[in-house]
Amino acid sequence: MSTDPAPRPADDGPGESGTGERLPMVEVIEDLLANLEAAPLLLDADDVAQARELRARLVAQVRNHLIPRLREVAAPVLVVIGGSTGAGKSTLLNSVLGEEVSPAGVLRPTTRQPVLATHPADAHYLEGHPVLDLADVVTHEQVPRGLGLLDAPDWTRCVRPTGTWPWN
Repeated sequence: MSTDPAPRPADDGPGESGTGERLPMVEVIEDLLANLEAAPLLLDADDVAQARELRARLVAQVRNHLIPRLREVAAPVLVVIGGSTGAGKSTLLNSVLGEEVSPAGVLRPTTRQPVLATHPADAHYLEGHPVLDLADVVTHEQVPRGLGLLDAPDWTRCVRPTGTWPWN
């Protein structure tokens, strides 16, 4: 791990920015993540199972959210439109964009799959982002640059029948 605060030329490895320079913070976080994953937690303490679960959740958060954000700081900020079923989340998104991009209706729940609306010029920033595994993506000129609007289903619809979240 480098302690030099100056960016170094890219080596075609992870952590590259779009400018051909490595981002030192990404490198530090990737090293930390590797060490965290490598920690065996072998001691049979009372709460070791809980510690392993917390570690797995932390690793997932860092890998799926923090590192992608640090690698591409120009990527759109994702704003989640959340609320209970029937609250008008899809209607709000459609009203902001001036067109139906997320079906709204009287049947509950209407939104069963998240819908992410982003500006066409920002779509390439989302390539490989974990949110693409969860949401249908639409591009629309009315979405402000640098912003992604996520119409989320009622959170109770996100839990699998097994009681787990789809992103675990």
